[in-house]
Amino acid sequence: MPALLAALALTNALWALSRKATSMSSTLTPALVAALAPALARTKQSWKTNPNENTALKEKEPVKNRLFSIFLALYASLAKYLFIFASFFEAKHLTNLIINLNTLKMKKLALALVCLVSVAFFASCNPEGQPSIAILQEEGYVQDGDVVDINTDFNFGFVMASSPMTNKELSSLTIKIGDEESETIALTGYEYTYRGTLKYELTAKEEIIGEATIYATVTDVAGETASISIKLSINQPAQQLVPTAFTWNRHGGNDGTGLDEFGLKWEKNVAKAIYAVIEPVEGATLYKFDPSVWDATTTDVEKAALFSEATPADPQQWKEFNVAGAMTQEFDVVLGTTYNGENHLIHITKGTYYTFKGTDATIEGEAK
Repeated sequence: MPALLAALALTNALWALSRKATSMSSTLTPALVAALAPALARTKQSWKTNPNENTALKEKEPVKNRLFSIFLALYASLAKYLFIFASFFEAKHLTNLIINLNTLKMKKLALALVCLVSVAFFASCNPEGQPSIAILQEEGYVQDGDVVDINTDFNFGFVMASSPMTNKELSSLTIKIGDEESETIALTGYEYTYRGTLKYELTAKEEIIGEATIYATVTDVAGETASISIKLSINQPAQQLVPTAFTWNRHGGNDGTGLDEFGLKWEKNVAKAIYAVIEPVEGATLYKFDPSVWDATTTDVEKAALFSEATPADPQQWKEFNVAGAMTQEFDVVLGTTYNGENHLIHITKGTYYTFKGTDATIEGEAK
């Protein structure tokens, strides 16, 4: 019977603990274990000191009761360790709960501060809003980042509208090409589409010769503005070379004519064989090319590449040019000069010599 009483006492304690579990702290657990310890001790001692009584009980009790008593004894032993574990878990749970509550309070405080700052920021903005402006999206109109060729017309445009918040009318549109103001247009109404045409005229010879930007700013009657820009790459496309004919002539003791634009001079002939002395002027560079480059060089880009890789010729090697030997002589000689920043490809095709009231020599050909 002591074992049964101890088990009942332990069961009552479990029931009471389960009802008060949410309000217990970790300091109650040791007191609870201490309170239950005497009952557990008496149960254990009873089984040791009264074996006869236990035997008699077993003989009198039905098998079902004996099994129930054994179960209660085992339950009492296990309960001690369960209470210790439950108390530890409860203390940890309560501690985590307190930490989580404090963290939640800090998050709510941070959120409140963010809201206050956001409200202050938006309150400081102009509540009336701004007009809008965008690049015109139509076929045939350039967009930001496009490439345009020099000396070629292209279309550009902008679309603008009043702010839907204020519904203020538009008042002006300013267009700038690079750093220079192109035009300012007075506007009325709430929407406007601008269309314009532009052409860049540049003289640089690089294939890609730079960038340019078109700026646009729209203003409404309240003084609110909005801006946008179109940034373009300016391209120098390859230009086909068109050969032009030339004639150099020297009569008697006069200087030769027709050579100035190429940076050459013809001031004398040598000996009776009539060698024309063709020399570069000061500041000009002379080149000697293989005849095949004349037909192979068809664009200004190809010509620029040809000269950039060429080695200047020694003027002494080419200053004597024979135009004698016959009244007319055919040639296939290709020279080149760089003069005043221009490259000249020169194809000499014919030379003529005759005498009539003095010697007269002529050199003919084409140039690119």
